[in-house]
Amino acid sequence: MQRVLALTIVVLCATPAISEPLPQPRTDFEASSKGPAGTTFVYRHHEGKLRVDMTVPGAQMAATSLVDISGRKVVAMVGPATSGVAVELDLNEAEFGLLPGLLDAKRVGAATVAGEPCNLWEVTYPPSRSATRAALPSASIACITPDGIPLRTETIINGKHQVVMEATAAARVAQDPNLFVVPPGTKIMKAPAAMQGLLGAFSGNHGLKP
Repeated sequence: MQRVLALTIVVLCATPAISEPLPQPRTDFEASSKGPAGTTFVYRHHEGKLRVDMTVPGAQMAATSLVDISGRKVVAMVGPATSGVAVELDLNEAEFGLLPGLLDAKRVGAATVAGEPCNLWEVTYPPSRSATRAALPSASIACITPDGIPLRTETIINGKHQVVMEATAAARVAQDPNLFVVPPGTKIMKAPAAMQGLLGAFSGNHGLKP
C-alpha cells in the first residue's frame, strides 16, 4: 500500500527540468480512478491543494493524502479519519529526493482516458538508481489534461508497463475547501524512516531502508 501511495505522490509532485513544464491543476475537479488489485482512488483539487483518497478493498484499509503542490508538502492519514494521527512528508528535503532538475520529462503523445483528452508525459529516473534497484521503475508515463487533471499513471519496470492508476470518471466541479485541511485535533508527525527510504528510492537519492 505504501508503495502505491508513494508512486502516486512522486508523479503528482515531480518537478523535472523541462522546457515545457508538466501541467499543474488549474481548476476544481474530482476524479475517480482504479488501480492494481481493486485499489481505488478519488482525486480532488482546490486552489493549489490536492486530496487523494485511496482504498484497498482486500486489506480493508484507507489512506488520505493532502498535497500542497507549491509548498511541496504532503500530509498522509492512514486508517480512519478519526484516528487523530497523520504523517507529514516534506518533498523539498533531500531525503525525499524530488529536487528540481533531478528528473527528465518529455511529451510523448496523446490519449483519451475516461472520455477526456490528455497528453502523455514520460518521466525518466536516473539510470544509476534503476541499475541498482531493478525492481523499481526506470520511468513513468502520466496522462494529464491541459488543465492539469491526472487521468492515468503507468510505470516501466524492466521494460514492462504497469498501470498504477487510471481514471474512470472526471468532473470539473467546485470543491469544499474543508476537504483540504487536516481534521482539527489531528497529531501530525514527521514521516517514519520506512516511508522516507521508499520515497528516496523512487527519486534516486537513496536505497530502500529496512
